[in-house]
Amino acid sequence: MDSNIKVLVDELTKLYHCYQIESLRNDIMTCLDILKYYDFNDKNNQIFIGYVLRVLFIVTVKVDENIDLTTDLSNLVAKGYTTGNHRNIFRRKKSKNTNDFEKEVEFYIKRNYFDDEYDRLQRLLLKSTTKLIGPVNDSLAGFNYEKILTNAIQLLDNQELVLRLQNVVILILKPFEIEESEFLTKKTLISKQLLTINKHREQYLKQYNKLFI
Repeated sequence: MDSNIKVLVDELTKLYHCYQIESLRNDIMTCLDILKYYDFNDKNNQIFIGYVLRVLFIVTVKVDENIDLTTDLSNLVAKGYTTGNHRNIFRRKKSKNTNDFEKEVEFYIKRNYFDDEYDRLQRLLLKSTTKLIGPVNDSLAGFNYEKILTNAIQLLDNQELVLRLQNVVILILKPFEIEESEFLTKKTLISKQLLTINKHREQYLKQYNKLFI
């Protein structure tokens, strides 16, 4: 298992035991199930998981442990959460005051790479599913129908992982967010996206099962 995945599984497990919120626990359990089949070798997946780890670390130290990040920056650096993929916004200078640094941390969280990753997967999904239109023998997928169908289901699972991980972050931050409407709007959108994912996955699973009848 990739080390980042193992750390993520451990972090999610800790959150599961720390919070008694049923919806949060359901999201975490679904994430843990999807991670069992996650492609650890895919570079984009590695980048995304690295981002999630950094965000979860920032959220937990701010909310649960109440650590002042301006004085504990060394903790972040030591754990490797502030490096990689040009998303290192922790460029602390002596002249930077506490408020400026806190704004950078907030920006890092609200940069929302979750949405970027969801959109990337959506583009891949559209590219795959256009080949599945029509009966198996007449589709553009041809002999690769089963492979492309399986890939589409995997992409849907990955999208669900992105959405549910984002839900986890939102649920943890919500009590501390001034603009509550922002969270409500985002959660409503995520709920709709999850319904769409489940609908499409059921459709593709039916198509997959028909291949073996």
